[in-house]
Amino acid sequence: MKKSILLLGVITLVCFFIVENSLGESDFLEIKKVMAQEDDVLGGVEWSPQHEGVEKYLPVIKNTNWKVEKFVTGLQWPTTMDFIGNDILILEKNSGNVRLIRDGVLQEKIALTVNVDFLGERGLLGILTENSFVYLFFTESENDDIVKNTIYKYRFDDGRLIEPELLHSFPAGASGIHNGGILAKNNDNQIFVIIGDNHNEEGIFQNNPSSMEIEERGIVKEITGGEYYAIGIRNSFGLTVDSQTGNLWDTENGNLLYDEINLIHPKFNSGWSKITGPDLENKRQDLPEYENFVYSDPKFSWEVTVSPTALSFIDSELFPELKNSLLVGDFNHGILYEFKLNEDRTEFIFKNEKLQDKVANRDESVDEIVLGSGFNGITDIKMGPDGLIYIISIMDGSIYRISPNIEKEENAILRCKNVEVNLDLSNCNLSNRDLSNRDLSNRDFSFANLTSADLSNSKLENSKIWNADLSNSKLENSNMKNVDIFSSNFFNSNMKNVQLINAKIRQSNFNEANLFNSNFSKSNLATTVFDNSNMSKIDLRNSVINYVTFNQVNFKDANLENIYPYSSDFSNAFLDNSVRNSCLADNIVDRGLNMILKNIRQSNFPLNSIIEQIIMIIC
Repeated sequence: MKKSILLLGVITLVCFFIVENSLGESDFLEIKKVMAQEDDVLGGVEWSPQHEGVEKYLPVIKNTNWKVEKFVTGLQWPTTMDFIGNDILILEKNSGNVRLIRDGVLQEKIALTVNVDFLGERGLLGILTENSFVYLFFTESENDDIVKNTIYKYRFDDGRLIEPELLHSFPAGASGIHNGGILAKNNDNQIFVIIGDNHNEEGIFQNNPSSMEIEERGIVKEITGGEYYAIGIRNSFGLTVDSQTGNLWDTENGNLLYDEINLIHPKFNSGWSKITGPDLENKRQDLPEYENFVYSDPKFSWEVTVSPTALSFIDSELFPELKNSLLVGDFNHGILYEFKLNEDRTEFIFKNEKLQDKVANRDESVDEIVLGSGFNGITDIKMGPDGLIYIISIMDGSIYRISPNIEKEENAILRCKNVEVNLDLSNCNLSNRDLSNRDLSNRDFSFANLTSADLSNSKLENSKIWNADLSNSKLENSNMKNVDIFSSNFFNSNMKNVQLINAKIRQSNFNEANLFNSNFSKSNLATTVFDNSNMSKIDLRNSVINYVTFNQVNFKDANLENIYPYSSDFSNAFLDNSVRNSCLADNIVDRGLNMILKNIRQSNFPLNSIIEQIIMIIC
């Protein structure tokens, strides 16, 4: 047995070498892309499918009393912003430019340009204003050999930042990621900065007391000195203060799994590198005792990474619904989340029983906490002096603004009633409606309620179905080519003979759906569940499948050719008579083998057929 395993290992290595030599470096970039997805947010930003093209839709918001509009465009990799009077100062990560927005117009005159190194997550990252003073955090590049993260203080005068004063510097790290840099001011006018671990787990502040590394990283501290407020921080893009309590909150990106939202009390230990997410294995006993630093579990975690970034408390008379909430943005999906707070503002309140353990597991719906979507890489959320909400989209190069919606109720009812006339059906209640045999192409169904609706034999090509509920709906024989489905619920829906060619499906629920004889070819499926669904005779050829669960799925007579699934679970699926030519197990070896299969089939190497046979035997 051991010899067989060794032989297979040797064959696998031989396959790697043969394919590498035959394909060349450009083809192996695809393998690097897959491996890069193992890390979090901006460390793998250039490989993320979210960034291959800007979304064609404007963001949407769940609350029908609000509207979203594009406020400013034309920015290059904008990261964070702050208001100074009625003006906005906004940072561009790579250019080192501090841009001025006055009267809603992006000024041509640059407020300041600093010399930045923008490798990976480095660049111009954090800003905070205080009266006429401005504090900036950026990765300063003095020359090719000396790079450091720095905090400078400037004076704002006539649209310019002048009189620079260096306050503090931190190591930048060799890899260029996990820099941190977000600034926040508490009720005592103390300014804090959050610093990542520079992609280095070995260090005193990474809970390794025997390490010789004592650099200032993985911490929260007051910018002009003083004691460390928190340690054990891995990688953060969000830090804010609740003005009602004075409490500090942060977001933290986990390693592969469990992104976090934390309440940071004084002497807080966030647990890294011993703990990521909730302490499910009682690893807190392995944490060193550092001067009364105390660990506590995150207030919320996502099992599958979403890369949370900015977070903000909104205390505005224009949004009374948000007075007891925390808003959080994510980078990977451009979602705006709303977390309801308890009376003490120290915990979150959930109606969904599955979220009451403070974890969004892989197969659990997060609809309850989704306030908006489509922001395409959120990096900052701020309330303006006008009481409106401003959101930065780094990938759109834009600032979006949320404001009260003046649409009258009767107009909204008319819009939702005339489904064949109006393209915008967002937030419409269409439950139990007979919408069969209709042309509903190019519609926006964001946040629509379509439970038990009859959409059979209808045409929904190129439609947008974001955060919508289609549970128990009828979609039999419908045409859904090129549809964009995101965070939507198709539980127990009848989707027999549906055309979903070239569809984009992310973070959605198809549990117990009937998908018999449907066509998903050339589609892109990610972080979606199909548990207990009927997918017999389904066509999944040439689809991209990442982090999808097919527990107890019937794939009898299905076509699964050329799908090369990445980290997806077919372990309990019924595959009788199905056609498949790739590995279906959920482990790193099968992922690598699938990548080799994909590449050799695109090449003309003479031994392709032999290599394929060997790999399929290993699978």
